[in-house]
Amino acid sequence: MINRIRIQDLATFTQPVDICPKDINFMYGGNGTGKTTISKLISGEIGNAFSTVEGLDPATETTLVYNKTFVDATFQENKEIPGIFTLGLEAGEAQEYVRLMEEKCVAFSDEIKAKEGTIKNFLQEKEKSQAAFTDVCWQTQVEYGKMFPKAMIGTRAAKDAFRDKCLDAYNELHSKDDTSNGSHVHSQDELKILYDRVFAEDAVTLDEYPLLDAVEATQVDTLDILSKPITGKADSDIGRFIDYLGSSDWAKHGEELSKRSEGKCPYCARILPVNIRKDIEAYFDDTYKNELGELRTYIDSYARISQSTINRLDTILANPYANFQYDEIAAKAELYKARVEKNLGLLGKKAETPSVSVELTACADLVTHINDLLEILNNEIAENNNRVADIKTAKAECQTAVWRFFAKALSESARVYLKQSSGNAKAIEKVTAKRNNLEEQRTLTNGQKTQVSVPSVPRRSIKSDSINKTSGSESLPINISASFSGPSLQSR
Repeated sequence: MINRIRIQDLATFTQPVDICPKDINFMYGGNGTGKTTISKLISGEIGNAFSTVEGLDPATETTLVYNKTFVDATFQENKEIPGIFTLGLEAGEAQEYVRLMEEKCVAFSDEIKAKEGTIKNFLQEKEKSQAAFTDVCWQTQVEYGKMFPKAMIGTRAAKDAFRDKCLDAYNELHSKDDTSNGSHVHSQDELKILYDRVFAEDAVTLDEYPLLDAVEATQVDTLDILSKPITGKADSDIGRFIDYLGSSDWAKHGEELSKRSEGKCPYCARILPVNIRKDIEAYFDDTYKNELGELRTYIDSYARISQSTINRLDTILANPYANFQYDEIAAKAELYKARVEKNLGLLGKKAETPSVSVELTACADLVTHINDLLEILNNEIAENNNRVADIKTAKAECQTAVWRFFAKALSESARVYLKQSSGNAKAIEKVTAKRNNLEEQRTLTNGQKTQVSVPSVPRRSIKSDSINKTSGSESLPINISASFSGPSLQSR
């Protein structure tokens, strides 16, 4: 039990004051008269050489002080829900731990974004390097294409195919296992003589046509989300109102215009209240954004795959072999283009107004039918090639010689390109590994965060108005106070 309190040179107590408390003491006075200072001295928060609390045995007695310091340490306000508090010292520690974990997750996300930017830059460098080397290769085709046209069938109209063929020849030419006449490369004059002899005959072997990718065509033929209206979540008054009006697309368009007009309503030019803007933003939640992203990804894939198929068909029809029939393939190709054009129009409508449902016209059956026609054509080509089998070997050797000639001409450019490409690939692999590691760390940190429970005493949240209405002495017992007479603090 406290027998005596001496306080001097603390806050308002400039002169020494002695207090001899009784069993129960009531202390009152105006603001700044020293009530809180006395409580802090008793709890040990403050003190000096001239201020003491006598008679208190810390080994057997516990001091409980209810003041602002106690409230700040015990009641933590929920930042996400103003006015809601959690009671308990451990709760604050847990909340602080969760906050730190969230900061780490944000830091990991920032690093991941930076790594993805680096990967993107490397990929752009790779594409730039590849495009430059492709142009260099194509200049070789322009220079020698008319001189050796029959040895370059299938590559003279496609830059990428010509580049890849040059690289294959370069790698073969510099391979230790190269057995095609050692490392010999014909001169231009030698090669021209060989070519004219081998390809002088009318009958030539022809390349068979690669089939269209029926698997991809089937995969992009439809998507469940096309028939599903993409709208926001209706868990708020404004969300339910937007759904009631069926105005999700109109509201989204207005929201985007509002962001560009400094918060003004694009339809009435008035500043939208903050709460309305937030409700509209909340309406277009992550589910809406994810579904919209899925739709856009699908549209990009559909456009890319269908255009690739059209390009393949155009290449086939633009370079037909003599004495072969292409009429039916051409008819199916036109029908395929018409369906794709119609479907792209529907996809554009879906992208513009995600809340509508669309249904595409299937194209996979046409791709399958065209492949059947190509297989028939390839069988005819194979029969033709069998008829000229006696000169096949000679022509194959001449073709190899032509590509080795190209590879030698491109030798230095190919060496530099492959070195850059290899270094770029290793850099991408290294940065990708770091990004994947960061993603694992972020997932682990997020898991640690979600596993933390926030303790409370009692284990529930307390509204701030309930705290104001509850007497602190009923639920938070105060064990020590004092009573004394002084110039500004009254006692009773």
